[in-house]
Amino acid sequence: MKVALKSVLLQLDNGFALSSRMAPAPGGVSHPENLKAASLCWAYHSLITFALGGFGAETDPGARTMPLHRPFTIMIAGIGAVAVVAAALAGANQSRAQTTATGSAWESIAQVLQHPRCLNCHQENVPLQGNQARLHIPLVVRGADNHGVTAMRCENCHNVAAGNNPTSRTPGAPHWQLAPRSMNWAGLSSSELCEALKDTSRNGNRGGELLIEHMGNDALVLWGWDPGEGREPVPVAHEDFMTVLEGWVESGMPCPQ
Repeated sequence: MKVALKSVLLQLDNGFALSSRMAPAPGGVSHPENLKAASLCWAYHSLITFALGGFGAETDPGARTMPLHRPFTIMIAGIGAVAVVAAALAGANQSRAQTTATGSAWESIAQVLQHPRCLNCHQENVPLQGNQARLHIPLVVRGADNHGVTAMRCENCHNVAAGNNPTSRTPGAPHWQLAPRSMNWAGLSSSELCEALKDTSRNGNRGGELLIEHMGNDALVLWGWDPGEGREPVPVAHEDFMTVLEGWVESGMPCPQ
């Protein structure tokens, strides 16, 4: 029985050593998940050493091991080792599942925000046009109030009351304008955009609930789903987008690393 139990413990030890070499959680050695895994690894190997100590005392009388000779004590240590490795693997699986869910939710949000229907007007000084993100023709600039300057005001061409003009194919929606300069998303990576979106100093002073309200009801935002004939709408249905956005807010607005 002891030989069989020793063989099981050694196989568990080898298996856990292999799993511990798998990719760590993002964030480096200081990441909470990695610290937890390291602690569990230490506890696990301590239990294995404790359990195998009894065998060492019998096979190597000169070894400095704990003199465990009672099978029941060894069995308890073995069960403890199994419990520790099970907890470690469960924690690792949960962490990976949470990371996957976070990435998937933000990915859906980013698909919308980085689409030309949104990004073309979240620029530094000059709006862009089309899916090719070409410079606006005629050339217009931001102006002091984000609505252009002098004769080149946004509302001079874009109908803010009637919306899209199917005859001239000019898009339109209420308060048509460049997004505030603080909301310039040009050149941002997905993770940088995520951080910008939840930063109240860069998102119009909106907390999570106000972001949901803005994305759900603002007429200019909603235009992205109804941009008029000849224009591609954002790639995620509005209802689906709102479901994902609400879940992202409820989970604390996590961002990919």
